[in-house]
Amino acid sequence: FAIGSPLGVSDSLTAGIVTKSSMDHLFTDTQILPGNSGGPLIDANGLVLGVNTAVLAQNSNANGLGMAIYAARVRSEFARELHGKL
Repeated sequence: FAIGSPLGVSDSLTAGIVTKSSMDHLFTDTQILPGNSGGPLIDANGLVLGVNTAVLAQNSNANGLGMAIYAARVRSEFARELHGKL
């Protein structure tokens, strides 16, 4: 599931499946619209899998694959930034 505020509609939820996982990203067919990026990609149990970041599409009129950065990577980067500024 992707949670966000696409196109100004607050508290929106779209559903899909994770279609691929790579070393850096999760790919999903969950609809990621403008306003969903930065929101969580969660599983059916409410576990945050990643942070929605982008859509890969052949053109602006086509549906594409959503991309999310792994939640563990986001936590790691924030922890590194936090410790670097203490």
